[in-house]
Amino acid sequence: MLSLREIKKRLWDDVQAYDERKDLVVMPEPRIVDGDLDSVGLDLHLGSWFCTYRELSTESLAIEPETKEGQIVRQHYVPINRPIIVHPGQFVLGITLEWLRFPNNMSAHVVGKSSWGRRGLIIATATGVQPSFNGCLTLEIANVGRAPIKLLVGMPICQLFFEEVENISPGEIRKSSFAGGRKPTVGTPKPDWVLNGRI
Repeated sequence: MLSLREIKKRLWDDVQAYDERKDLVVMPEPRIVDGDLDSVGLDLHLGSWFCTYRELSTESLAIEPETKEGQIVRQHYVPINRPIIVHPGQFVLGITLEWLRFPNNMSAHVVGKSSWGRRGLIIATATGVQPSFNGCLTLEIANVGRAPIKLLVGMPICQLFFEEVENISPGEIRKSSFAGGRKPTVGTPKPDWVLNGRI
């Protein structure tokens, strides 16, 4: 796992010297102060785009659904410093304010901030970020508490913990179907070799 001291060294800050194989990009660039250099979690902020499910018109969510994404979710835009209320039992897809580009030798895990977790807010259920990923990170936001939770767009919402990846070449990295995204998307679950009868 990489400290913020090491992350600060690897952040791209010079267009002439940028090397996509080894340089990390986070835009807008994070403010890492000297007092944080020996910690390991980089704060990311809540972005402006959200998806909510059309519960009354969605029969079910399944592998390879025939319905288009727009038929099961609505997109919402909320300006910076404006609130979004997540009610008990509600599930919302959000996005990070930051756009990231990972080098070939780095991955990360998304972790919720404990101050929000203790209020019943879960922000990530699929937490891995693959090497060479680029885009904003989708956040799976759920309120498992008993009271509504008020979030502000632009507030710190999660942390990234970075890890170095060894012995992998760029040609071996599987491209994420969510790469390049700036809005949250549901995606399409697909069967693998088990359901396709190749056991």
